[in-house]
Amino acid sequence: MRFLPNPADCLRVAGAGRGARRRPAPVCGMLAALAVSLGMQAEVAHADQVDQDLARRSAQIHWPGSPNPADANVFSYNEITIDTPCSTVWGHLVDATRWPSWYSNSHDVKIVGGASRLGPHTRFTWRTFGVPIDSTVTEYVPDSRLGWFGYGPHVSAYHTWLLLPEGQACHVVTEEATKGPAAVFARRTDPAGLHDGHELWVRRLKARSETPAS
Repeated sequence: MRFLPNPADCLRVAGAGRGARRRPAPVCGMLAALAVSLGMQAEVAHADQVDQDLARRSAQIHWPGSPNPADANVFSYNEITIDTPCSTVWGHLVDATRWPSWYSNSHDVKIVGGASRLGPHTRFTWRTFGVPIDSTVTEYVPDSRLGWFGYGPHVSAYHTWLLLPEGQACHVVTEEATKGPAAVFARRTDPAGLHDGHELWVRRLKARSETPAS
């Protein structure tokens, strides 16, 4: 059932026989604009979480190669403001072997070479979303930027963090681009899965960073 006239009808004669008249052009224009507007709203309403996150991604993020937002099968964007300086937030991010103690989606984090914290070019292995991942840090700007490539069975990813001071607080943006057969399957079966996992990460990071050290 069509509730609005087809804009093309504006070019046709309304009615039949003698006395038939064309619809007034201003009315037709308004109807056409309304139809387009409703169509755009319907498209947004049906966009999945990946589409929504792609629309929100930060222009300040650095993407050193592939995967990136342009070629990703799955993409996530998450942000949060943490009421503590970025140096405190940074300390928890690079203390990767402790992630499992406060972020339940990380397991068995091991830094290759025996280091206790992430640094430039650090390689580390871990499990996340139930998948074993081999990661290497490629961007490391203390208190500001942290990014790594990760590779697992049938999937590759780039995950990045951006820390922006806001007075005495820290605004945190994290994005991940993922591609491969496993990412294609995830997009089809659970397009919000990556976003939701990282939403847990930023919320737990906030709780961890705002808790006074004992």
